[in-house]
Amino acid sequence: MTANVMGVECETSDLYLLAYLIHEGHRPIDVDTSDYRRFVWRFEPSEKVAALIEDYWQGGGRVNPATFAASIRAAKDLLFDTRRTMENKPYGEAKGEAGQRPLHGRQSTP
Repeated sequence: MTANVMGVECETSDLYLLAYLIHEGHRPIDVDTSDYRRFVWRFEPSEKVAALIEDYWQGGGRVNPATFAASIRAAKDLLFDTRRTMENKPYGEAKGEAGQRPLHGRQSTP
């Protein structure tokens, strides 16, 4: 997981951090699917995203449980939609050889 905003995109493979950032109103800008078992979600670098990531890891983030549960479902939707998209590609591409993918299609909202 990276939280550097000095020209490096913020990224995570942690589903619950992904959900937390979605909950706080941030959407990933793309996803690295080069490892089919571990997707890396990238966010537009900003001090706000970096601060949220720091809060998450320090246990300082506070959320409404019901809306966070909806954000977890939205994060899972993104994960499984991406995986389903990959499964509909030719064999080599489905195994993750395509690498990064911009996010298209349905954007789940909590």
